[in-house]
Amino acid sequence: MKNQYRFFVDNEDTSILKHQLFNVLRLKIGDKISIIKDQKEYLCEINNEGYTIIEDITEDRETPINLTLCVASLKKDKIEYVLQKATEVGVKSFILFNGDNSVKMMSREDFDKNLQRFKKIIREACEQSLRINEPGIEFFKTIKDINFKKYQNILITDSTGEPFQKKVTNPNSSYLLVIGPEGGLSLEETNFLKSIKGQIISFGKRLMRSETASVVISAGIINYFENLVYDKTGKNNR
Repeated sequence: MKNQYRFFVDNEDTSILKHQLFNVLRLKIGDKISIIKDQKEYLCEINNEGYTIIEDITEDRETPINLTLCVASLKKDKIEYVLQKATEVGVKSFILFNGDNSVKMMSREDFDKNLQRFKKIIREACEQSLRINEPGIEFFKTIKDINFKKYQNILITDSTGEPFQKKVTNPNSSYLLVIGPEGGLSLEETNFLKSIKGQIISFGKRLMRSETASVVISAGIINYFENLVYDKTGKNNR
């Protein structure tokens, strides 16, 4: 049976954790919690100093696909929605950029000012979804500033593309999923992505909002791989 409360701990200072345990959640000495530290999860017992480790209960719950979600800048509440929900479905990392058609542009100062809140949302989503690896988040002023060499596959969503199952075939590859703003990617951005081997994929004929597409398409790709039966070498055993 899983513990109700899970907490990431970065260092030995337990003052914030103790405040949350005793003052916010009203837990008691002897209650059990899970602590995630250095990509390990431990069953712990609360004591006066914070907690005592009982046993290592780490489980591999990460998805088999290395998927980075690259989404054009949106309004702050929509960005926060995407970070929360896409973390819960298993996205490995995030990139924010200013699209040519973005209604709400983001500056480096805006990103830096909100970074701790973004990280907090990601962490809480990891605690909720039983993950132990926190996705990273980066910001680039334009799409051309992104280091695309890090990714083996670049996916662009458009109803004119082929079904994504034809393009997303290797769980051992890294994938970058690019989602444009409400107005979509500009022709210049699309042509640029095509010029660096970007592949257009379709996820149906309906037009989704950017924040909806970010979560639904990420979940669809991840679920597709998780429903395939692979051994540790990536070989399909079906």
